[in-house]
Amino acid sequence: MIKNMAIKNKKGQFYILTAVILISVLFSIIQASKIDLSTSKLAESNTKKLYEKEAKTIINNALYENLNATTELERFTFNFMQYKSEKNEKINLLYIYKDDDTILISNKLGANVTIDSSIQIENNKYIYQDNNNQDIEIAFEDNTYNILFEGYNKEFRSIMVEEKV
Repeated sequence: MIKNMAIKNKKGQFYILTAVILISVLFSIIQASKIDLSTSKLAESNTKKLYEKEAKTIINNALYENLNATTELERFTFNFMQYKSEKNEKINLLYIYKDDDTILISNKLGANVTIDSSIQIENNKYIYQDNNNQDIEIAFEDNTYNILFEGYNKEFRSIMVEEKV
């Protein structure tokens, strides 16, 4: 009787150890595939997040130092795109800077865009437009983006397209 219990306990320990090993192997395989699949998407979103974070800092510093925020933003965007080009990454972007009831839309997407189905902006051009906290629609190359404003006096949005050179 005691011998049977000892064998059953060892059998139980064997099954538990086998289950732990199998779970560990499965978990490591799943983790490895998740990392491999998301790497390229992560890089794209990181570039846009970095650009937007730095652009907002540029705007805040310009306002604090009583400089023209749109001029500083345009300078920063040019330098950012040039830096990415030197790193063999080509980015095209469009940014929207809302300042009270006026918005600046600067197109550097490499293609003409249409704003709210009626206003055309050529590549490397910008426009100022009146805006009373209304959302806008931007279309280019069969893509449509709805830019939503949250009602703040100053807001910044961007659309970015990345290509590896």
